[in-house]
Amino acid sequence: MKKILILVLLLLAYVPALPQLQTVLKGGPIYMKIFESEGNTGGHAETSTPKPSMFFALAFRYRTHMFNMGGELEYTRRTYHLDTEQGGVSGYTEYSLDVAVNQLRINLEPQFTFGKKVRIFIYPGIYAGYNIHSTITGTSSYNGSGGHYNDNIDEAVPQKWEYGVLLGFGIDIPLRKGFTFVFENMESLNLSDLCDIRYGSFYILDIRFSAGIAYTFGKKP
Repeated sequence: MKKILILVLLLLAYVPALPQLQTVLKGGPIYMKIFESEGNTGGHAETSTPKPSMFFALAFRYRTHMFNMGGELEYTRRTYHLDTEQGGVSGYTEYSLDVAVNQLRINLEPQFTFGKKVRIFIYPGIYAGYNIHSTITGTSSYNGSGGHYNDNIDEAVPQKWEYGVLLGFGIDIPLRKGFTFVFENMESLNLSDLCDIRYGSFYILDIRFSAGIAYTFGKKP
C-alpha cells in the first residue's frame, strides 16, 4: 500500500511537467473523387455520390509549443455509385455498383502549430480502417465470345482493411475555460484496393470538412 501511495504522489508531482492533453469531438461531410488505378484493364470508371457521406471522430492531442502528437478514433460512412467496365480481347463485363462502406478508422497525425491564442496547425499522417457492415450491390453484364448474360450482385463486400496517407490543416480558436472551437480540412488517399479485384482497383481522394469542440487539460505550454 505504501509503495502504491508513493507511486501516486510521484505521478501527481510529474503531471504539471507533462505537455497539454487536448480532446476533440468533431464531425462533418465527406466529398470524394474516385478514379481507377493504372492496373485496371479495359473501359473506364464513372462515379457519383447518391447519398451524403460523413464521419465523426474523437481525437486526442499531446500539445507542446510548436508540435502536437495527435491520434483519432473515427467512424466513417461513405456511399457512392460506381459504373466500370473490365475486360480484354475476348469480351468485357460492365458493372453498375452501389457501394456502402461503414468503417472504423485510426488516424495518426503529427501536427505542426503556429500562433499563441488562435492556433493554426498542419499535419501529414497515415491511417488504417476496418470495414464493418459494408456492402456492394448492383448488376453485371457480360458481352463477348462466351455470349451475353446479366447477373445481380447482392452478396459482395469491400475489402476488410483499408490503409493510406492523409494531409490536413486546421484552426483552433479559444472560447473560455479550456474550451476551443476547431475547424479542419483533411484529404486522404487509400493505398489499398477498395473493392474485390474483379471489379477493378480504385482510389478515393477523400476530402473532409469538420467542425468540433475541444477541451484542453493542463497548463499552457
